[in-house]
Amino acid sequence: MLGRQPRLGPRAMIYLSSGLLLLSLLVLISSAITPIFATLRPTAKWTAIASALGLIVSITFSAISSAKRPESLGQSTAEALDAQAQATDANAAEAEKAKAEEAEKRRRDEEIKAAAEVRRAELLRPPTEQIRFIQTIEHARAQYKTGQNDFQKGAARPARAQLICAVLKSPRIEAWIGTIDKLSTIAPGDGVLSIKIADKITVGTWSNFNSDKPHGTIIKSRTSLYEDLLRMKTGDTVRIYGQLLPRDLDCYWEMNSAVDKSLEEPAWAMRFSRVERVDLTGF
Repeated sequence: MLGRQPRLGPRAMIYLSSGLLLLSLLVLISSAITPIFATLRPTAKWTAIASALGLIVSITFSAISSAKRPESLGQSTAEALDAQAQATDANAAEAEKAKAEEAEKRRRDEEIKAAAEVRRAELLRPPTEQIRFIQTIEHARAQYKTGQNDFQKGAARPARAQLICAVLKSPRIEAWIGTIDKLSTIAPGDGVLSIKIADKITVGTWSNFNSDKPHGTIIKSRTSLYEDLLRMKTGDTVRIYGQLLPRDLDCYWEMNSAVDKSLEEPAWAMRFSRVERVDLTGF
């Protein structure tokens, strides 16, 4: 079988038609001059005919190439628009994918944060005895503040003592949660400690030897408890162990001598046996 003949492209068609048109013009000019010479008139006739045919062919080729060129340009434009649409679709898909990935990342971060908050709440949840103890003290504080006279105010303290003895039957403290409010030493280097367990409510040691003589709450140096406290500071969250000191007036020993101070900002004497810092790293 014969091989397929190559087809002329639009650019080649333009060059060919332009060449034929120029050739036809030259022949036409020559045919117009030829009649001047009588001997050449028959030739001029055929030359004119040939030039006319050439002109027709040239115009035909020019028309064909002009028709094909817009078609080619239209095809190229359509291909460019199609490529641009594909690129736009690809960019939109990438943007949607990135948006979905960002939303998924936010969801995971929120889940991690929520789980961390749950763990932190569990870590800082006080024991039931501590909660009841604090509620009793806050109730007595409110009763004292709203008392219309000294009789009503004064009645808040024995009422508090009765309720404290009811909710805290044992003086033993196990894993109560709080923050170090005061951490200092007195001569000869023994430790004084105060732990805040709620707003304006503390448990701690006496701050001088005379008051502490019958109680033994001040932390002796060179003990394991003292060594543990050396690595802590004010503001640290801790769990505390030990015992309160029984007393008839307040059920347990409250260290303020003034009635208003005792009810509004009570400080309960405590003999500590262990203090553990709560690790809140990552919360």
